[in-house]
Amino acid sequence: MFRVGEQVEGNWDDGYWYVAKIGTIEGNKYRLEYYDGEVDTVLKNKIQKINADLAKFKVGESVEYYWPHSYEYIEGVGQTRPEAGPGWCPGTIEKIEGKAALIRYEVDSKDLDWVSADRIRKPKPSNLDVHLHRRG
Repeated sequence: MFRVGEQVEGNWDDGYWYVAKIGTIEGNKYRLEYYDGEVDTVLKNKIQKINADLAKFKVGESVEYYWPHSYEYIEGVGQTRPEAGPGWCPGTIEKIEGKAALIRYEVDSKDLDWVSADRIRKPKPSNLDVHLHRRG
């Protein structure tokens, strides 16, 4: 089902899914190489395919990306509230590699993260959700 070199999402210890490539497969164990440099060996139930592609997006484009963490950026205040819940966040595509994009967060232009194509969409004008995250 999965192959070495395939881009997937891996379920990290914090329970969230992050973009990774399969480095090796040994029996029922998959070595995942995450885009932030972390490495983990997991069973198949901790891996999911990335179904969408990024053909409709380009570098420099403003997008929204889904972030499942519970941190909200309060505009003008610059604080986060952990109880805010997950949501769609504004950002800009910095780089595209296969089915993943490196996104620069709009709320903190220094932060970048790899996001799978399944979690990126064109901006919706009515969307007011603005979230900030950190891997725990």
